[in-house]
Amino acid sequence: MMMRGSSCAGSRSIPWRTPRSRRCSRARDSGMQFSHSLDDLLGGMLRAGLQIRDLFEDTNGEGRLHELGVTSMIAVRAEKPPLRVSRLRQPTFL
Repeated sequence: MMMRGSSCAGSRSIPWRTPRSRRCSRARDSGMQFSHSLDDLLGGMLRAGLQIRDLFEDTNGEGRLHELGVTSMIAVRAEKPPLRVSRLRQPTFL
């Protein structure tokens, strides 16, 4: 367990995001979890041109977060809109 005076006290960044968060996860022996921020996930989908159609949140079904009703997973339904092809003008001959 980490002491309050350590450089990892209060570190809450997403694991693997920074070298400090990787060191803190190893020091806490808390395992490594891979996750994306909502900005990375939803922002990336929108920047790629996807349209978000639905979003679902859920708990993992057990443990303290579940008992408190804190969601820990999301599912996103997104669709790429159909490509719009403009009609080409017929060439005019002189």
